[in-house]
Amino acid sequence: MDKADLFDELRAEIGSVADGWKGNDAVLYEAVCQLVYDQVEEYKSVSIYLANHDHFKRKFHQGLDYLPEEIPFGETELSIAALRGGLSCHNDNTFIQLCIPFYYGHHLIGEIVIITEPSDNISDDDYTFFCEIASLLENKLQKYK
Repeated sequence: MDKADLFDELRAEIGSVADGWKGNDAVLYEAVCQLVYDQVEEYKSVSIYLANHDHFKRKFHQGLDYLPEEIPFGETELSIAALRGGLSCHNDNTFIQLCIPFYYGHHLIGEIVIITEPSDNISDDDYTFFCEIASLLENKLQKYK
């Protein structure tokens, strides 16, 4: 199956979970991490970090453990993505870190963090998919908060 078809299938599965979601953030976040990690071989790690008072705290995680559970604001790619308000990508030749923030109105709720290896083929389809998932989370949060 090519990546575009895989992403279409994932969108449908995540959408199905989201449609049945009734306000329990944990269920939705966990399903996103699990589904994306299980079905996209290139993604070595999929996490959701939530914004706390002065740091990001990892709430859900699947895959290899590249990043700490708590990351202070201002020190990493997560802060850059939050400030930019959109997808941020960092390649340190060991791994590629993609951070996609999601918001409730203008308040940062958290970020989806995906780790791949530099040899993995990350394309515009991946970026589009990540942004769609962040948008879905934002829409669901606004509906039930």
